[in-house]
Amino acid sequence: MTKTKPGSKPKRKKASKGKVHKTKTKVGQGTVGKRSTTGEPEEPAPSTKNEGTFQVEFQFFDPEEEDFHSVRDLLCSGTLGFAELDFSGLANSIVDQVNIGTMVKSGNPDEARSGVDQEDEDVTLCGMLTILNLQQFANTTWCKSLATLLESKAKSEKQLLQYTRCSGQDQVGLILSERFVNLPLEVIPAMHSAILEDIKWSCTTEYCPPEERPFYFFTHFLCLARCQAVTEDQGPLQSLQLKNGTLLQFSRAEELVLARAASFVSSFPQQSKDGRKASSFGKKRKVEGDVKGQAYEGAVKNMREALKEA
Repeated sequence: MTKTKPGSKPKRKKASKGKVHKTKTKVGQGTVGKRSTTGEPEEPAPSTKNEGTFQVEFQFFDPEEEDFHSVRDLLCSGTLGFAELDFSGLANSIVDQVNIGTMVKSGNPDEARSGVDQEDEDVTLCGMLTILNLQQFANTTWCKSLATLLESKAKSEKQLLQYTRCSGQDQVGLILSERFVNLPLEVIPAMHSAILEDIKWSCTTEYCPPEERPFYFFTHFLCLARCQAVTEDQGPLQSLQLKNGTLLQFSRAEELVLARAASFVSSFPQQSKDGRKASSFGKKRKVEGDVKGQAYEGAVKNMREALKEA
């Protein structure tokens, strides 16, 4: 549901979440701040004073047009950064879909937007989570390119090919999640819970145009994640073993939770944009998994406890 269509959901802070998520962080051990030119959060300078704690507040907001550049930056440096995609088009699709999606910001966006103490107010988009229906966006450039990429990497996965080609009656949602590496884990379950609330709202509200409503009755969710092929002696933490024996270690704990709930998981080697295979600790790979609707809801319910063990 875009901002330009009649009956669109009005822009607002996520009232259904209604909470400011607070976390305490030790001084000198990392903060949530601006991104460096490489797309990763800047390393904090070593603290020369006595260590203490300070409180960081995170607020959840609906996507809006002013988030475009920050969303695009997260996408370009994130999971899909290796691919040749229309990241501007993808970012537009994300910020235009105001009914499903969450932008996590630190600082006080409301005060910054109104000009109150604007010089001292540092508002940062720290993370985002949304779900886009592959059938709904099938004619966009980014979706066509992504479908071609996935089809070339998973030729043996007939079920995945059915999803990417938008055939059949399934409503497949692509989970797009990017965040700063040091965003506190306790914020993440709330992001996914908020997405489920957004989907429920979209399926029941009178504001949703009738021609769009069917796209929000998702039957499956597709998630693409970063991982590394490792051996058992390299550590079992945040790892999942595939049917072929490959042991995958996930970069993000929440994506391991989703992978464990998936009906199928497959992986493929990651290559840089110039075609060279990436190499470092382990072998870098991308993993794709299909999570059925009810399984996603169950994974979200269990995510908070699962992340405590991460």
